[in-house]
Amino acid sequence: MLRGFASLSFGRQHPNARYNPQENAGVYATVRCAIFVMICALVSVSDIRSFSLSATRFIAAKSHVISQARNTKLNSWSHFATGIGVSKSKPRPAPRDRGAKSKEPNRYISPFCEELNVIHSELPKLQHELPAVRFFADVRFQIRTRQHLESADMGRYGDVMRVDTTGASAETSRQDNLPVQGVAASHRMAQHDLPLMNKYKHVIERVGRSQGVDPAVIAGIISRESRAGAALQNGWGDYGNAFGLMQIDKRWHSPQGRWDSEEHVTQATGILTGFIDEMKSKFPSWTPEQCLKGGLAAYNMGPSSVTSYQQVDARTTGRDYSNDVVARAQFYKRQGY
Repeated sequence: MLRGFASLSFGRQHPNARYNPQENAGVYATVRCAIFVMICALVSVSDIRSFSLSATRFIAAKSHVISQARNTKLNSWSHFATGIGVSKSKPRPAPRDRGAKSKEPNRYISPFCEELNVIHSELPKLQHELPAVRFFADVRFQIRTRQHLESADMGRYGDVMRVDTTGASAETSRQDNLPVQGVAASHRMAQHDLPLMNKYKHVIERVGRSQGVDPAVIAGIISRESRAGAALQNGWGDYGNAFGLMQIDKRWHSPQGRWDSEEHVTQATGILTGFIDEMKSKFPSWTPEQCLKGGLAAYNMGPSSVTSYQQVDARTTGRDYSNDVVARAQFYKRQGY
């Protein structure tokens, strides 16, 4: 097909026409690029190694042919005709029998035929590699689509990195005998819990994807509630009233699963999303980030404790629960959660 295309595109010129490679270089380059684009369109994946090797070989051959064409010294039809042994003053030879095959290549289009032959020789290699290339392209498309959907789903409850926070209060900071308070204290406590938290990272991420909650937020709650399990005794805390990593209060809920199980984290995260949705209904003008912060405060002391955004932590433990959890969550977000 490509050879036939070459014959249609680069047939003999009129004998009185002047052949100037410099003037026609743009046309030839356009056609060559069009052929290359058609081949690339069949694959549409430029970062697969096997395809890149074939493409590199093709481009190298293409550049060599273009260089030869540009260095041609034939500036007119007479010079060109003389170069191939035909004089303009001599009568043109009688046409050959169309049934007979010429033993010599058609030198009018031989440079372009050579180039097309290079392309034609590369096609079987590309066709052989095409199924694998399409397979990897399809896999990459599915991964990107899933990541896009997961990222969009995570945004349902706001972006924790955009939530304003004052961090831990002095009362909370004293639990670790820290000389600082605020965001710096929250980050120090979150960093202290990081080795234990990493044991549950895969569970946290799975629950986050299934519930549409940023895993960093879940990690922030676990750090505040149970210090990633370090503050629990046989899975219980708060004088035996709260259960598991996320401290589900048995007086209000029926704990499910083991204290460090995915079932437990899923149940607690569902309770959190219920409170966030309640904040959306209670305060329709709040942004998703404000509803997230209000939902965190409600997770600690119930939705009735949240009366305004300015006083969101007025009734929470240490008067800093949502601010402290947000600051810890922002730390874990930077750690890859």
